[in-house]
Amino acid sequence: MKQTYLNKYILGTALLSVSALFPTAASAYLVTSAPDVGNCIELKIDLSVGSDDGAKKGEVTQIQQFLKSKKLLTSEPNGYFGPATKAAVKKFQTANKLAASGNVGPLTRTLIRKMTCQTPVAAAAPTPVSSTNASDATPIASTSLPSPAPSQATATTVSSPSAGEIITAGQMLNIRWKSKKGIGYDVILEDSKGATQGYIVSSRYELDIFAWKTGQLMKTEGSNSEFVPPGDYRIRIVDARRSAAVTDQVSGVFTIKEKPLNLISILPATAAENSHADIALFGSGFSSLTMVRFDGESSRTVFPTTVSKDGKIMIFTFPESIAVGQHSVDLYNNYANASSTPSNSKDFVVTAQ
Repeated sequence: MKQTYLNKYILGTALLSVSALFPTAASAYLVTSAPDVGNCIELKIDLSVGSDDGAKKGEVTQIQQFLKSKKLLTSEPNGYFGPATKAAVKKFQTANKLAASGNVGPLTRTLIRKMTCQTPVAAAAPTPVSSTNASDATPIASTSLPSPAPSQATATTVSSPSAGEIITAGQMLNIRWKSKKGIGYDVILEDSKGATQGYIVSSRYELDIFAWKTGQLMKTEGSNSEFVPPGDYRIRIVDARRSAAVTDQVSGVFTIKEKPLNLISILPATAAENSHADIALFGSGFSSLTMVRFDGESSRTVFPTTVSKDGKIMIFTFPESIAVGQHSVDLYNNYANASSTPSNSKDFVVTAQ
């Protein structure tokens, strides 16, 4: 079996080299192409290099057949996800404005289903995020998430969080909704006006609960986690296949509030210039989003190297850019397009070597 996969890998690599010489026009496989309703493809499993039909229930062959029909894959489908298949998936994702990871995740699966099972739909325009998104401090300027159709009915059946609830950022919260047998659900965060912010989690099959670290989400499939700023939000639960027969579920509007930062002490509170010394901060409210700032200037900001699980200790490496003399140190949380209220400040002295 291992030898068979090795042969397939070598064959796939050779075909990748050939296909690179004959690029295909992107317009041939945009989402606006007419759907092949006679061959509806509903992929339910994420696929990547090394996946095969045995472990993925025949879905590798399905994606290969789809890519070949779009003239993106030149080799015959063989049920093994090799480099040639990954390259074809990347072309498809790039042409349809998805993150070109080469992996087949929730967004790619949804798009393929739209193209093969439903009426043609124009690609959704990115939704701008208002001044407000672990994966860990990458801004969410827009998102490629497919939005529910305007005519899609909704039901307020998300029992948690509840309308009006106030939740501290980073707090663990159980999101609860009504589940049906055989249905996979995507859990999406929206602002209070319904603008999509990103995925909380995708493809929760036949499950009705998810433990969420409040504020954390993914901008696109396969991306790192990010955090939204404090504000008013709601949750939408949608069928991962985007079937019109399954009604969306939404929560009431709830509030994510900022977790206060408190800086109690710095140890040591002095360092020699250019020493790259490890400095420990003690206090509360620290997280992977918490930044160390000298003299209140954004140009003198340092990322932490370690944060304790209880958020009470943080370590950073003293940077080269701080001049000899006395300085102030404070903390803030680095949200996308916004920053939190800074903590109280402490004195720090830089000495000459």
